[in-house]
Amino acid sequence: MLHKQKTIPKRTKRITAEWLNEVLHDSGYLKDIDIESISREPCGVGEGFVSDMARLTITYDKESS
Repeated sequence: MLHKQKTIPKRTKRITAEWLNEVLHDSGYLKDIDIESISREPCGVGEGFVSDMARLTITYDKESS
C-alpha cells in the first residue's frame, strides 16, 4: 500500500491535531480513536532548532481500549 508523503511542519507550533490525526491514521498507528487537541509546552532554550523544542500533550476523543 502506497502512502502519500505528508509535509512535516518546520516548527512545533505548526503541528495541529488535524495534521497529527491524518499522519497517524494513514500510517496505521491510530485506528478507532482521534486526537481531540494538542497542547505545546516549550522545553528548549537558546538559538536554532533547540529553541523550538516542545513537549506535546495529546488529548484523545475517547479512552483507548
